[in-house]
Amino acid sequence: MKKTVKVGYQRAQHKCGYPLCPNLTHARYCERHEKEQPTPERKAQRRTAANDLRSTARWTRFSKWFRRRHPLCANPHKWHPELRPVEEVHHIKPVIEYPELSFDEDNCMALCSQCHGRIDG
Repeated sequence: MKKTVKVGYQRAQHKCGYPLCPNLTHARYCERHEKEQPTPERKAQRRTAANDLRSTARWTRFSKWFRRRHPLCANPHKWHPELRPVEEVHHIKPVIEYPELSFDEDNCMALCSQCHGRIDG
């Protein structure tokens, strides 16, 4: 659990929660990325699109191939010091917005379940 240092009534600044964003903020995301965060309806749409993709044989083959090729978690925010095996494949650009990139290796990131959960939140 993260410790926070209170300065007056504000939390100490920390890195933005958006993948690879170096900006500091008091909130979960910096001002730029706060505006980009999906509404609950949009999140439901994304889950449906992801579930539809995961149920295909093509995704199963691609996912296995990708995890063999990238066996360790990319650890994008250095959340853990140790090397961890990959458990999930994350799409950098969402499947619902960019379905043509679903099977593009450059649009995927190998992550452990902890990192994937923190990124997808």
